[in-house]
Amino acid sequence: MTQESTFKIAFHFSPQKRAELDALTRRCGHQTAKDLMNHALTIIDWVSRKQADGYVVRAVHPTSGHAIEMNTRLHPTLSLVK
Repeated sequence: MTQESTFKIAFHFSPQKRAELDALTRRCGHQTAKDLMNHALTIIDWVSRKQADGYVVRAVHPTSGHAIEMNTRLHPTLSLVK
């Protein structure tokens, strides 16, 4: 038996969480949840690599200058999967 190099992940969402995911997908300009997940993984990868290189990654408001540090830890209120 050969081992495949790919694997599948199945997500099961409540109707409310699915609606939130669909809204987030549209807000981010994606057509599918798959595209949203790929984009999210790209961002997580980039942030984690920059942090490993010693950078602090921040989101900065353009007029107030208020900054929020980004990290790769999931905030509990943002969790779509339980």
